[in-house]
Amino acid sequence: MEGLHTEVAILFSLTSMTIFGIALVLNRKGFLSWKHLGGYCKNQNRALNSKNQEGLHQNANYRSQECFICLTEVMHKVVLPCSHTFCGQCTMNIHIHNGKIDCPLCRKPVPIIYTKFHQSEDPELYEEIQVYNEQYRLGSCLRKPIGKFQRYMRIRFGLHPSIVTTIGIILSLCISLICLLPLLTLFTISSIKRLGILLIILTVSKMLKLN
Repeated sequence: MEGLHTEVAILFSLTSMTIFGIALVLNRKGFLSWKHLGGYCKNQNRALNSKNQEGLHQNANYRSQECFICLTEVMHKVVLPCSHTFCGQCTMNIHIHNGKIDCPLCRKPVPIIYTKFHQSEDPELYEEIQVYNEQYRLGSCLRKPIGKFQRYMRIRFGLHPSIVTTIGIILSLCISLICLLPLLTLFTISSIKRLGILLIILTVSKMLKLN
């Protein structure tokens, strides 16, 4: 029974350490994307913005001021890379229900949303769009689970992504340490038992030699 408990504890601890390692790698990649890859992301986004802005100007006459989703006048206008125009809130509603957005008209993926309204008009909506852009405009920069966690923490508590990443690493470490406690306890008890048995054997051996 003791051996079975030890095997279960070892398996549980190894699984916890593996999960912690994966979480650490993902958090590290998320941290790098914010800190060390910031310049790379900015350069890539400038190129993407320039390319798509040209398409927006060429198709300016095509855009309608009526939102295709709600079929009313566009409010808090946003423009997708494919040049289609929608209400900002309608676009984010798609994100809330489906995750990454595909254009409702042409079904093209939307890696970035261009805001055509001022932040002061709707600060919360503006912030949600910026978080979406940070999460999806370069898929290699952020992993989806980390992006969702950062998005929630930023909107709910107003925390910077680097702070959220640090919190994630600390929580992962604490959980792993808690999971390792049963294994450490078993090893400690097992070591004490073995030491006690060894002392008994040595004592008996000495007594037999004296006799």
